[in-house]
Amino acid sequence: MLAADVLEHLKNPVAALRRAASYLRNDGHVIASLPNVTHVSVRLALLQGHFPYSSTGLLDRTHLRFFDREHAVELFEQAGLEVVRMVAHQVDAEDANVPFERDELAEQILADAAADPDASAFQFIVIGRPSPDPERSPIEPRREHAARTNAAESERDELERSRGEIGRLTQALVASAQRGAESLELLRSAHEQLAQRDLALDELRLELAELTRSFQEFERNAQDDHAARAYFEAESAAAHQALEEVRGSRAWRLVVLLRHLKRRLLG
Repeated sequence: MLAADVLEHLKNPVAALRRAASYLRNDGHVIASLPNVTHVSVRLALLQGHFPYSSTGLLDRTHLRFFDREHAVELFEQAGLEVVRMVAHQVDAEDANVPFERDELAEQILADAAADPDASAFQFIVIGRPSPDPERSPIEPRREHAARTNAAESERDELERSRGEIGRLTQALVASAQRGAESLELLRSAHEQLAQRDLALDELRLELAELTRSFQEFERNAQDDHAARAYFEAESAAAHQALEEVRGSRAWRLVVLLRHLKRRLLG
């Protein structure tokens, strides 16, 4: 089983490696490559106060875990694996894609950093196998395989049921979407009808306002006519009263007598 530049990207590489190892036979092996965070280029960059992440290499910004030789072995042991071989892939500091300023470092510091056996180890190639277990019987791997097979079949059945349920839910969702589209169309139609009614109502409001203005004008004219009639009636009454007063006077009786004499003389 191969895990090339994988484990350093996982939140829990021990659990992943342990699970992978559970599928191995007794004579199976796991081969993993792990970047060495103690490479001399990283050490020198740290001495200068830098930890320069990059898109690839030792300080790949997607790395979640960092390893040196000791922790690489510890990772395998915690996963129930025995390290049977470990090889270091050597890369010089200048070729490790970790920037540092060599000219700013003392020669003694450079020499001390390079003296470490793992200073130029760019990554570790670790080969492990299941740790010996004296209580593990030869038939146990086959039983475990059968158990895993049964579990896989159960998971497959559950997956099929889930797919069927997803299919039913999808159909229900499509039907709901269709009903939603129909409801939306009805809503649009109702909105258009409401807009037309609003226009008709606006026209009625205009007509009502015009009628109101006409009625107010009519009332004003009626009031003017009433005032004129009242004035005319008052004047007529005054004239009638004046006429009655004249008729009751001596002058009026004299006028009447003269008219009577005139008719007799002319007649």
